[in-house]
Amino acid sequence: MLFTVFTILPTTSSLATNDWILGDTFCFVSYVVSQCSSLFACLLMSALALTKMVLVKYPLRAIHFSNRAAHLAACCLWAYSCLFPVAAVADSSFVLLFTYDIYNCICSSSILVVSTFGLSVFACTVVTVVSSVVLMVVARRVAERIPGVLQWQGVLTVLLTVAA
Repeated sequence: MLFTVFTILPTTSSLATNDWILGDTFCFVSYVVSQCSSLFACLLMSALALTKMVLVKYPLRAIHFSNRAAHLAACCLWAYSCLFPVAAVADSSFVLLFTYDIYNCICSSSILVVSTFGLSVFACTVVTVVSSVVLMVVARRVAERIPGVLQWQGVLTVLLTVAA
């Protein structure tokens, strides 16, 4: 929802008018919110993939996961995702400008902030892929326990769970 309000709608209005008409303040807020929400979505997808793997691999331990722990984890992920836009704004070389390439506001900040953001996204990708592979290995072991034919319904269920 935040991404839609602060990125898609301003981009659409900029395309319609061929200029940024929403002012400097909204340009700043749009940049910060879009950066926070995009990294948070990436982190949340990684956390969900990791949680799926833990639930399948250790089902009895997963019973003790509480809603409070899940909310705390989500708050920590949100706070972590907001570090990078705040660091970019705090940087002395921070310049916010409108670009016609993507019809939205971007910033020019230090390479350290940009590379750390990219490293976080890369880490999210690695965690998601590794947890999905581990989930597939566990599913294969379970499928091999049954002698005879491979249970295709179970394999298809696991594949769809990993893909989701």
